[in-house]
Amino acid sequence: MSLPEGRAGQGLALGLLGLVLLATWLGLGGPLLEAHAERAAVLERKALVAARMQALVASLPALQASAAALPAGQGQAGLLGGASDALAGATLQGMVQELAARSGGVSLESLEALPAEEMGGYRRIGLRVAGKAPWPNLLRLLQLVDATSPGLLVDALSLRGPPPQRGLVGVPVEVSFAVYGFREATP
Repeated sequence: MSLPEGRAGQGLALGLLGLVLLATWLGLGGPLLEAHAERAAVLERKALVAARMQALVASLPALQASAAALPAGQGQAGLLGGASDALAGATLQGMVQELAARSGGVSLESLEALPAEEMGGYRRIGLRVAGKAPWPNLLRLLQLVDATSPGLLVDALSLRGPPPQRGLVGVPVEVSFAVYGFREATP
């Protein structure tokens, strides 16, 4: 079998060259451009983080000055009371029960104390909460937890219930979450 000559041979050669270039592009050029774009995005995110960190560092002296200007004891307003972890945990449990009652319709099924943890000069006091509530009442409970004083944090929120459908208003949703408060660590 012989290869075409003349114009047909030149056309075949150009076609083969085009296929080789296309294969090279798909095999090397495309992935290289994708890798370059990904690295550029990573560098852009790192630059944004660095700028944010520099802004935070720049604001530190002003924050330290405002903290030093607080009257003695006023900085503790956001902390749980109690001379021990157990008392602070009981305070936290009472707060959660009161908030559940105020939310109207949240049925608490279990409250489990979590081990206290040392975090800097504070102790993190936790409580695992499980219950059932219609969606609007559950949202109200989470809003109350967010707005309460001393400040509380919600973590590990898990929701289970039927898929959303029209006409299923007031169907209970099973909820489980951890709520945390802080108290001053005693030496």
